[in-house]
Formats: sequence, C-alpha cells, structure tokens
Amino acid sequence: MNKKAGIFILILVVAVGGIWFLGQKPKAPEQTAAPSSSGAMPPGHGQFMSTELPEVDEVTIDVQVAPELIVEGVTLTPGKTIRLQGSDLSLRATEFYTHWNWDQGAINLSKHENNPAVKVEVLKNGTVLYYGWAFKQMPFFRMSSHKGEDVGEQLAFTLMEYKGLTWPSGEEAK
Repeated sequence: MNKKAGIFILILVVAVGGIWFLGQKPKAPEQTAAPSSSGAMPPGHGQFMSTELPEVDEVTIDVQVAPELIVEGVTLTPGKTIRLQGSDLSLRATEFYTHWNWDQGAINLSKHENNPAVKVEVLKNGTVLYYGWAFKQMPFFRMSSHKGEDVGEQLAFTLMEYKGLTWPSGEEAK
C-alpha cells in the first residue's frame, strides 16, 4: 500500500470515529440522594431531598418598588391577597421555607431555620405576573421572571419576620 492510500484510510477511520463519538448521548453521573426526614424525594430532584414545607400564620416583608422607594412592614397571611400601597399591584405569600435551597426548583433542606424564605406572588387584576423570593438573610434579592414574560422592573422583597411556624404533622417549631 502506498503512503497516500494509508493516509486516506487513517483520515477515513478518524472521521468515522468522530461522527460515531458525536452521535453518542452523554451519560449523567449517578447521584446519591441525601437522607430526608420526610423520606420522599420531589420529582426532578437529584442530589438533594426536600423536607415537608412548614406553615406560618403571617409574614412581614419589606418591598423595594424602586431603588429609592421601599414600602416597609407589609404583613401577608399566606394564601390571601392584599393590595400593595400606592400601586395597582397585589401581593400574595404562598410557600414558606425554613432552609430554602435551589435544586432544579425550590426545596426545603431541613426543619432548621438556616435560610428562611417566602415565595411572594405579584398580581395585577387578579392575574399572577411573576413571583419573587423574600429571604431573611438576602435583602431585596432579585431574579428574572419565572413566567418568561417581560414585566418591566420587578419588585424585590426582604423577609423581616414570621409568626406561627408549624409543621404539617402538627409539630410546633422551636
């Protein structure tokens, strides 16, 4: 076999191997779930397990409407909608987390109050525009709209306090 034929065969083998390699699907590494007090793992979660969500009687948040405009002391009762003072928007607290974390979605890592947070929905004319998170340890945390809509400048929140923390099992928080 001459030198040109050998080079051609080598190039052909490399090309076929490259095409085969590109067609392979990557294998995800196996993940081991951490133990949870509830024993259940939320769908779509890999590495972390979520504990059940507690309930609170009320939360008090500060709302940043603009960099220089903050509405202080807004008290929300979870599940109930209130009008934001001086605005055509309404707010509703929906989920409370004692140890908020993100793993392809919000999860509650433990019953310990390590990173308290509440989900706050922003509504206009009864329709949810977007939601944000009010954290006790991260004042006025912002992230993009979860609905993918351009809603303009979004409100930011800070969790100031919460009252009446209980667990679905009836156990009161310490």
